[in-house]
Amino acid sequence: MTVYVYQIDRSTSEEDLLDLFEEFGEVSSVQLQGIDDLELETLSAEIVMAFEDDAQNAIEELNGERIDGRILQLSSSPKQLAKKAVEEELEEEAL
Repeated sequence: MTVYVYQIDRSTSEEDLLDLFEEFGEVSSVQLQGIDDLELETLSAEIVMAFEDDAQNAIEELNGERIDGRILQLSSSPKQLAKKAVEEELEEEAL
Protein backbone atom coordinates (compact mmCIF):
# COMPACT_ATOMS: atom_id res chain seq x y z
CA MET A 1 0.00 0.00 0.00
CA THR A 2 1.23 3.47 -0.83
CA VAL A 3 1.38 6.18 1.82
CA TYR A 4 1.47 9.74 0.51
CA VAL A 5 3.41 12.16 2.69
CA TYR A 6 3.29 15.95 2.39
CA GLN A 7 5.00 18.91 4.07
CA ILE A 8 8.41 17.19 4.29
CA ASP A 9 11.31 19.47 5.12
CA ARG A 10 13.91 19.81 2.35
CA SER A 11 16.61 18.55 4.75
CA THR A 12 14.82 15.18 5.14
CA SER A 13 16.32 12.42 2.99
CA GLU A 14 14.86 9.24 1.54
CA GLU A 15 17.04 7.36 4.06
CA ASP A 16 15.45 9.35 6.91
CA LEU A 17 11.98 8.43 5.66
CA LEU A 18 12.96 4.80 5.22
CA ASP A 19 14.20 4.65 8.82
CA LEU A 20 11.04 6.35 10.07
CA PHE A 21 8.59 4.08 8.22
CA GLU A 22 10.50 0.86 8.89
CA GLU A 23 9.45 1.30 12.53
CA PHE A 24 5.96 0.31 11.33
CA GLY A 25 6.85 -2.55 8.98
CA GLU A 26 8.49 -3.57 5.73
CA VAL A 27 9.05 -0.70 3.30
CA SER A 28 9.21 -1.64 -0.38
CA SER A 29 10.23 1.79 -1.70
CA VAL A 30 10.61 5.46 -0.85
CA GLN A 31 10.44 8.19 -3.47
CA LEU A 32 10.87 11.87 -2.60
CA GLN A 33 9.26 14.31 -5.00
CA GLY A 34 10.07 17.95 -5.63
CA ILE A 35 13.80 17.73 -4.90
CA ASP A 36 14.77 19.46 -8.16
CA ASP A 37 12.20 22.25 -7.78
CA LEU A 38 14.12 24.70 -5.61
CA GLU A 39 11.12 27.03 -5.41
CA LEU A 40 9.24 24.49 -3.28
CA GLU A 41 9.68 25.01 0.43
CA THR A 42 8.57 21.47 1.25
CA LEU A 43 8.71 18.07 -0.43
CA SER A 44 6.30 15.18 -0.78
CA ALA A 45 6.94 11.45 -0.90
CA GLU A 46 5.39 8.16 -1.83
CA ILE A 47 6.20 5.38 0.61
CA VAL A 48 5.24 1.89 -0.52
CA MET A 49 4.75 -0.49 2.38
CA ALA A 50 4.45 -4.24 2.00
CA PHE A 51 1.37 -4.62 4.21
CA GLU A 52 -1.75 -2.48 4.38
CA ASP A 53 -2.07 -2.77 8.17
CA ASP A 54 1.46 -1.44 8.62
CA ALA A 55 0.73 1.45 6.26
CA GLN A 56 -2.46 2.33 8.11
CA ASN A 57 -0.61 2.26 11.45
CA ALA A 58 2.07 4.56 10.04
CA ILE A 59 -0.60 6.99 8.82
CA GLU A 60 -2.36 6.99 12.17
CA GLU A 61 0.84 7.45 14.19
CA LEU A 62 2.76 9.89 11.98
CA ASN A 63 0.02 12.15 10.63
CA GLY A 64 0.44 15.48 12.38
CA GLU A 65 3.84 14.60 13.87
CA ARG A 66 6.68 17.11 13.64
CA ILE A 67 9.70 15.74 11.76
CA ASP A 68 12.70 17.97 10.99
CA GLY A 69 10.68 21.02 11.97
CA ARG A 70 7.67 20.28 9.74
CA ILE A 71 4.30 18.83 10.65
CA LEU A 72 3.76 15.88 8.32
CA GLN A 73 0.51 15.16 6.55
CA LEU A 74 -0.09 11.54 5.54
CA SER A 75 -2.80 9.86 3.53
CA SER A 76 -3.58 6.67 1.65
CA SER A 77 -4.98 8.81 -1.19
CA PRO A 78 -2.86 11.23 -3.20
CA LYS A 79 -5.83 13.45 -4.01
CA GLN A 80 -7.01 13.75 -0.40
CA LEU A 81 -4.07 15.86 0.75
CA ALA A 82 -2.59 17.23 -2.48
CA LYS A 83 -4.98 20.17 -2.66
CA LYS A 84 -4.51 20.98 1.02
CA ALA A 85 -0.71 20.84 0.69
CA VAL A 86 -0.76 23.25 -2.26
CA GLU A 87 -3.03 25.65 -0.38
CA GLU A 88 -0.73 25.63 2.65
CA GLU A 89 2.31 26.20 0.45
CA LEU A 90 0.63 29.25 -1.07
CA GLU A 91 -0.32 30.56 2.38
CA GLU A 92 3.29 30.26 3.58
CA GLU A 93 4.55 32.12 0.51
CA ALA A 94 2.07 34.93 1.15
CA LEU A 95 3.46 35.50 4.67
